[in-house]
Amino acid sequence: MAPSDHATASPLLPPAAPKTAAAVNKFVAALAGLKLAFGLGCLLAPRLAFAALLLDPPAAQAVVVTQLYGGAVAALGGLLWMVAAPRYGSGRSQRLLLKDTLAVHVAADAVDVVSCGVGLATGALRMPVFGVVGGGCAVLAALGAAAYRSVVVLED
Repeated sequence: MAPSDHATASPLLPPAAPKTAAAVNKFVAALAGLKLAFGLGCLLAPRLAFAALLLDPPAAQAVVVTQLYGGAVAALGGLLWMVAAPRYGSGRSQRLLLKDTLAVHVAADAVDVVSCGVGLATGALRMPVFGVVGGGCAVLAALGAAAYRSVVVLED
């Protein structure tokens, strides 16, 4: 076959270089860091977390629930951080594990968005709170979905 005259940016040729695993892992680590920081904030300083999210000061029971939620979010963030770590390699099984972990994060954030929507519809949340909390969850879900799409699973 004769050599092609097409430029390297031709739509007939594959992209020059896909995103490297290291770049994707840095993006995922940043997402994990956000979730870990938020979770630890809820766990260690629940009243401050309430104030940052524009929520009314919590009752004693709400503080405990906030700490439980913070522990779960921190654990998920820690899991994502560990799975994205280079020590797990970049083989097919690691990439599949990373995609599965990201899918769980996206699902959890999507459920949080729906919960905020229900809270807004029932009057449990005011619009500014919905904007901060629901909007934050939506942004995290979108970032997780973008990370999920960027993880390339190649054959070993």
